[in-house]
Amino acid sequence: MEFKVGKLTDIEKEVLKDFRFSDEPMEGMISVKAMLDPAEMHSLIERLKDTFQTDSDKVAASVFMKRYAFLAVVALYTITAWNKKLDIRPENIYFEPPSAEPKWLPKFFLENKQTEEFTKADRQTLLREGVSELFAGHINPIIERLAKTTGLSKLILWENTAIYLMWLYESKLENVPNADYDLDFLFKKAEGSLFGKYNRNPISKFYYEKTYVDDLDEMVRIRQTCCFSNLTGEKAKRCKTCPCRKLEMEGKCSNGPENVCDAVRSLT
Repeated sequence: MEFKVGKLTDIEKEVLKDFRFSDEPMEGMISVKAMLDPAEMHSLIERLKDTFQTDSDKVAASVFMKRYAFLAVVALYTITAWNKKLDIRPENIYFEPPSAEPKWLPKFFLENKQTEEFTKADRQTLLREGVSELFAGHINPIIERLAKTTGLSKLILWENTAIYLMWLYESKLENVPNADYDLDFLFKKAEGSLFGKYNRNPISKFYYEKTYVDDLDEMVRIRQTCCFSNLTGEKAKRCKTCPCRKLEMEGKCSNGPENVCDAVRSLT
């Protein structure tokens, strides 16, 4: 099936800037393709440890993935809101280098900004292709390399990605016609092979109903793994969705990334 080649409009580029899209390259930007090299990834982790003010490779990798997941937000927003698919191949993507600011959140530059545009008739085909290119072709290689470099559980890295997909569809795209279908496809219908060499969809286990938490007095979706953000210099306390808030009160949390806590072990 052939699709119409198009481009992002100026208005669309402005919208995507809220999700860290950059229309122009920035000094020192890092090539994603180069980062997949073991030595380059190790070098990046060392820089990230300085940025996040941590001595732990695992903490740096986890927090980086939470920030890097905004690339998936850019790609999926474009598909769902405008029926356009970006060129998301690693060799086409560059991201802003780490800075000395602990709140560092990278911007992303696409060398080729052409899009594939599709109609209602061929939408399902392009959605599948877009999901496969984004996850099997891009996010999964990043997760694999981070896990091999630092020893961090891939469960944490996948949940760090999944939380922003849920945030995107439940807050930023909630009134868009295709949003419910695409959210359902991502978390319930998409087979594991669209995310990499998986028999089962690796993010489906993270999508479930929010629950009421007494001490927060609100409905939240409690994570199944701890992201270790509380171990960075920026943040000294746990996220309100952290599963270890309760585990810690019960004396069941390891309080650190070097041992797999009950929250992670229960998924394996």
